[in-house]
Amino acid sequence: MGLFPKKDADFNDYFLIVYAYLTDPINLARLVISAINMTELNNLKTDWDNFYPKSQNANTATKTIIDKKSDTRDDIEELLRKIYKDIPDSALTTDDRNTLNLHEPEPASVRPKIDTAPSVILKPKTGFRMQVENRVEHDQTRPSKHEDSDGVEYKHWFTPEEVKPADPNNPTPPVPATTTPVIVGPKLSTKARFIIQLEETDGGKTLNLQSRWKNNVDESKSGPWCEVVSARVIW
Repeated sequence: MGLFPKKDADFNDYFLIVYAYLTDPINLARLVISAINMTELNNLKTDWDNFYPKSQNANTATKTIIDKKSDTRDDIEELLRKIYKDIPDSALTTDDRNTLNLHEPEPASVRPKIDTAPSVILKPKTGFRMQVENRVEHDQTRPSKHEDSDGVEYKHWFTPEEVKPADPNNPTPPVPATTTPVIVGPKLSTKARFIIQLEETDGGKTLNLQSRWKNNVDESKSGPWCEVVSARVIW
């Protein structure tokens, strides 16, 4: 079992317990949780309490509500990982580990080599943005990070534009403006779902992307690159 339960109902039970535990004044001070992280956690708790019940009700479970619930869950998981990472090991008690589901850390070197590539979905967003969703092999229902990785390494480039004939009455075969695309990256995202902000001049272009699961400690254990996925940038 990973850090977080897979089913939303189980995750909801886990989050309610964890939230109450972390916001207890004694634990809050003892575990050295920053005010910034706690403010963000409170805001996400409000969003979760709003979207999760609606996503479970057939009368209110619209696609927008379900997407917002999923996005909120991803943000909660990312924030909790950040909070847990900031807690000094010396401050953690057995009760802390049992409540938060924090196992004794294993040396990074024992993590196995990742032999699968992410399943990637590109979703064009208005404002010259591209949403990238990476999914693990055993769970294609929502974006999630491979448990043996430190994040997603990705690179992207644009399909070379074709040069149109200047004289329609004397056409010549279109040729690419450039034969070698400019590759941006690799870059690292700690989230399985993220947004790439592009330029206004990129509107209408075809963006190509590859990603892989990255092990920051041992490069040889990073996963293979996925197949190239493509989508057109919208305005």
